[in-house]
Amino acid sequence: MSEPVSTQTMEVRKDKWSETRLVEGRIDAVLAENEVLLKIDRFALTANNISYAGAGDMLGY
Repeated sequence: MSEPVSTQTMEVRKDKWSETRLVEGRIDAVLAENEVLLKIDRFALTANNISYAGAGDMLGY
């Protein structure tokens, strides 16, 4: 059996984009057939992310 994996989720308040938080969590690292678990070293927020934040509900995202 595999050890649980620590996670961080960045949450952004939909009605006030300047309010964010990182939520710590843990997931079970046991994977089913054809599943993969990827580690992200870093990420970036771009203008495209902001566009989706503004129009996401209208577009059904």
